[in-house]
Amino acid sequence: MQMNKMLFCHWDFVRLLTEKDLLKKDGTALTLSVTDGKNLEFMIFLEKADNEYEVRVYKGTPNDKYVPYKFDNVKHYE
Repeated sequence: MQMNKMLFCHWDFVRLLTEKDLLKKDGTALTLSVTDGKNLEFMIFLEKADNEYEVRVYKGTPNDKYVPYKFDNVKHYE
């Protein structure tokens, strides 16, 4: 994920975005950054990679663990 052009979106409105919203006018992908509306980014990034979406969540502390939600369709995480 290169994070060249960012689209900032409040956490409450992420569910309203469509795939079209994540594309620039030339058809290339934007990187979505989830925010709280007060200029604070949650360090959650979403970008289309081929036919899938890549989500990056940066941890606050080294001890934080990620566990996929049972309904998530996660193919890989590290």
